[in-house]
Amino acid sequence: MPTLTTHLQCLFKMQEMMIGGVLQNVPVLEHAGLIHVVMDVLWVNGFYKDIDFQDPQSLDGVIALVGAAICLAIQEYEMGVWKRIDFSTAKSKSTYTSIKTYMMQTIYSCVELTERFHLIKVNMKNRGVSRTGIVL
Repeated sequence: MPTLTTHLQCLFKMQEMMIGGVLQNVPVLEHAGLIHVVMDVLWVNGFYKDIDFQDPQSLDGVIALVGAAICLAIQEYEMGVWKRIDFSTAKSKSTYTSIKTYMMQTIYSCVELTERFHLIKVNMKNRGVSRTGIVL
């Protein structure tokens, strides 16, 4: 389990994609658990009101924050027994920063990954609007 949280694997799923004209198996930042928690944060808890959905990167902070929370929650059980983890900014900042850095250096430096990430965020918005009936 330590590898899962150290390298953020718990937030990714593997996906075959054409990158630069070559079919590759790449990790994409869209694990179902991550997407579900982001959706709950936005739509169940009402944080959608604070997001500018016209800005393609507006959800990045929410995704990184949720990812950090998931990684810390997993760390509570990393040795197979629950132990209390401090969810403070001091503990989550490095994980949050690592996720944001991954977005900037890996996702946004690759056209194909950028397009896919954008579509995931558009789908989250559309699913939330559809579920709630809210007009943005």
